Amino acid sequence: MTRNCDYELSWDRCPVDIMLIIFKTLSIKDINSCFQVNKTWRNVVTYYCDRYNLWQMLVQETIFNRGITVMDHTYSSGGNKEIYLNSILWHDLSLAKCGISYFDAIDARKIHVDSDCLTAIFYDKVIVYNVNNLIALEKIPKKYEDFQCKGDVIVSVVRQSLEKYILSINNNCNCKNKDVSFLIPSPHLWSMNKTFCYFLDTDYTIWKYIFADCGNHCHFIAKYYGNRSSVQGLFMENDTVLMALNNGKIYLYLEVDGQVLQKYFWGQIDYQLHWLDTSIAIYGCPSNVQLSETTNSLIFPNISTATRHGNIILLGYNDGLLEVYDSSKIYLKKPLQQFLLRFDDTHMPVRKIVVHEGCRTHTIFALVGNKISKIHLTHEEELYF
Repeated sequence: MTRNCDYELSWDRCPVDIMLIIFKTLSIKDINSCFQVNKTWRNVVTYYCDRYNLWQMLVQETIFNRGITVMDHTYSSGGNKEIYLNSILWHDLSLAKCGISYFDAIDARKIHVDSDCLTAIFYDKVIVYNVNNLIALEKIPKKYEDFQCKGDVIVSVVRQSLEKYILSINNNCNCKNKDVSFLIPSPHLWSMNKTFCYFLDTDYTIWKYIFADCGNHCHFIAKYYGNRSSVQGLFMENDTVLMALNNGKIYLYLEVDGQVLQKYFWGQIDYQLHWLDTSIAIYGCPSNVQLSETTNSLIFPNISTATRHGNIILLGYNDGLLEVYDSSKIYLKKPLQQFLLRFDDTHMPVRKIVVHEGCRTHTIFALVGNKISKIHLTHEEELYF
C-alpha cells in the first residue's frame, strides 16, 4: 500500500530537537547565518543561544570590532543579547515598518544623540530633546560651536577668536582636575565616545581625556610637527585616533599596552574626506568626475556627510538621499536601504546623521535644511524571537 504525502518537505517542518542537534555541530559564525534563514530558524536559534549562553560569543565574533563600537551606541540595558539582536536587525530594514517625520530646527548647525536625548546646537542656544517625542527638556541660552554630553561629562566648544576656540570638559567626579579647558584651532578637531575624548590643541598636541580616570584624566598622546594648515580632521575608533591631512596623508596613533604607536598611510588626495577609521576612508566628489578608488578608499559622488554606527555606515547626499550600508560590503555600493528626505519640492542636503537604538528599534535623525528628520524603524512583532 502506498501513502501519498500531501505536504512539501521543508526545513520549516524539521522537528526542533533535530535542529538543536544540528546546531551543536555549527560554529558561531554559522549560528549567526542561521538567524537570517527565516522566522522559524530565528526562534530556534534564539532558544539555543539562551540555553547555552552564546550571546557574548556572537557579539565578539560576528559583529564589527568585537561589538565595542556597537555597545558604545546602544542605549538599551539588555546586555549582549540585546546588542546582538539590535545589530542584526539592521540587515532586515527592507522588512521594517518605517515612519518619517520632520521637526522645525531653524538655524540648527549640529545634532548629537546622548543616551535618550537628542542635542541640537543652534546659533544662539542649545536645546536638549527627548529622543522619542522630541519634546524640549532643556534650553541653554548660550552660543556654542558644539556641545555634547556622555553621562556625567559635558564637552563644549566656544569661539574665542577667528582661529581659536575653547574646548571645555566638565566632569561630575570628585577630583580636583576634573574640569579642563584647552585652546583648539578648529571646532572640528575633537571627538568623543562614552569613555574618553580626543582633541588637538593649538600647539598641535593630541590629548586624550579619560572620563573615569579620576585624578589623572588628561593623557598626552602625540605632537604633530608638520604643516599645521594641512590638518583636515580628527577621527577616533576605540583606543585609536586618526589625524587626516588635506594632502592625503593619514596618521594613526594606536595604544598598545599603554604605549602609543604611530603609523601613517596615504589616502585619496583629490576629494573631500567625510569618514575615516582603520578599515575605510570615504570621500565625496562631484557627480561628473571619473572615479579612481582603492580597496580601503571609496568615493561617492554628491555625498554631503557620512557616519559610522557599529557595523553600519550611513551616507547623506546633497539631494536629501540617505543610504544605509553594511560596512563589510560597502565596496559593492549596494545599500541595505534608502530614504529620500524631502519635505517640500526643494532638494536640501543632509548635513548630519546620528542614530539612536532602543529595545530592538532604530531611530535615525538627520539634519536636512532647516528641519530635523526622524526615521523611526521597527519590525513586525512576529519577526522577533
